[in-house]
Amino acid sequence: DNKEVFMDELGKHYTMFFNIFVFLQVFNEINARKLKREELNVFQDFFNNPIFLLVVIGTFFIQIVFSQFGGSVLRCVSLDADDFFFCILIGAGSLVVGVIIKRIPDSVFQMFPIFRESEERISVIRQDKDKLHMRERLRRGSTKGGSFLQIGSMKF
Repeated sequence: DNKEVFMDELGKHYTMFFNIFVFLQVFNEINARKLKREELNVFQDFFNNPIFLLVVIGTFFIQIVFSQFGGSVLRCVSLDADDFFFCILIGAGSLVVGVIIKRIPDSVFQMFPIFRESEERISVIRQDKDKLHMRERLRRGSTKGGSFLQIGSMKF
């Protein structure tokens, strides 16, 4: 009767943790849409990307189905509406954390070595940007308004 013990004693607990984990991920996906410090409204232009909306709505729907009907296969038990709301509320807390982190001054982060940018890292980032710009110019077929390569009268 291990199954009964799980379903009675731990099932709701594990199901809620599972839901909270997934909802934290969903709201983190929404947070990740706007990464610049001045971009506090993560819902700006939210409905402009139908694929993103499909992923978010699909994840919510599948999570509800999994936790409500997954049963012993997914080791989940059905939750009531209050429990689901609680899980979503905890997950949505990552939106608040995202705003708080964006409001922390850079000077605070610079106190920790892991957040400091070394000259070597800055150099690599600049080189990567230069490579990306060159690829874009090659794709468009020009560099700084002129041709990238000219052989005789042919321009490439």
